Amino acid sequence: MKNTIALYPSPRRSHIVSMIELGILILTHYLSFTITIIISEAPFETGSTSQYIQSISAATPSVIFHHLPTISTSTTTAASFTTNIDIITQFFELPRQNNSKSANIKSLILDLFCNASFEISSTALQISTYYYKTGNLGGLSVFLYLPTLHKNTTNSLKEVGDELINISGWQVPILTKDMP
Repeated sequence: MKNTIALYPSPRRSHIVSMIELGILILTHYLSFTITIIISEAPFETGSTSQYIQSISAATPSVIFHHLPTISTSTTTAASFTTNIDIITQFFELPRQNNSKSANIKSLILDLFCNASFEISSTALQISTYYYKTGNLGGLSVFLYLPTLHKNTTNSLKEVGDELINISGWQVPILTKDMP
């Protein structure tokens, strides 16, 4: 039974490609593992990844792609959310129920937009679960600075005017009116 690390990216092309590259990087350090990428289809156009996935499959046999079934967009939001949770749960439960000898899921790495899977994987299934942010470090540094900004500012940023904010990780200060 091979140890497996499952990666669950958001269906957007940039998130899938980034997560696959993370999986390949993990393999350089953990050669005895396989990487399973869980691919879900979005109900909107996200950019084709099929050729990229095919090339990775051919070049890196330790990276396996598992495509989740498409969920109909005609269902209500709550129903589609429940259906998606059910599909994700089945992905992890079926190998366990069938005493699968092909995979032993050691951890799950989630895209931030796949947060609904966290409770299932970490609590119900007790799989070590981690988050992966597919954005750049500049954006991350802004988000990490927001609590400091909140602590040091009593006014709304819109009320401050054109004050410059120096954020670690940014070479140029940001105008308060440009902050989220």
